[in-house]
Amino acid sequence: MLTPVILTMGDTEMTEAEMRAATMLVEVGDIAVTFMGAWVSLTFAYLTAAYFVGRALSRFQCWAISVFYVVMAVVFAMSAVGYVKTWRALYLREPVIFGEVWEFGFPWWGELSGFFFYGGIFVSLYFMYNIRQTDKE
Repeated sequence: MLTPVILTMGDTEMTEAEMRAATMLVEVGDIAVTFMGAWVSLTFAYLTAAYFVGRALSRFQCWAISVFYVVMAVVFAMSAVGYVKTWRALYLREPVIFGEVWEFGFPWWGELSGFFFYGGIFVSLYFMYNIRQTDKE
């Protein structure tokens, strides 16, 4: 007869399967946060460029930097939202120790993070537009 291996994480005893699930949750969460960090860095770089040199850019330069920003920001946003939704699906399947934390039980993490990322892209583009229009007035 096979007996499950009991491991401990802090003072919580877990089977090997539960420990693997907890490890997967942490790893998927790390990947999601990596893409979130890349999105935030790219967005703040775009906002900084818009603020300091937005007025001095030619129309082509503005379009080029904006298209590059949108493409990369959407890639990072989609990746982050995808990993957040993956984390949520895994969490619902195997809550393990994270089931005791009420914040992780919030049902719309993926949707709200998508709203934040995609809304941030539109706000950033409007910021650049506003900087360039302010100069013309």
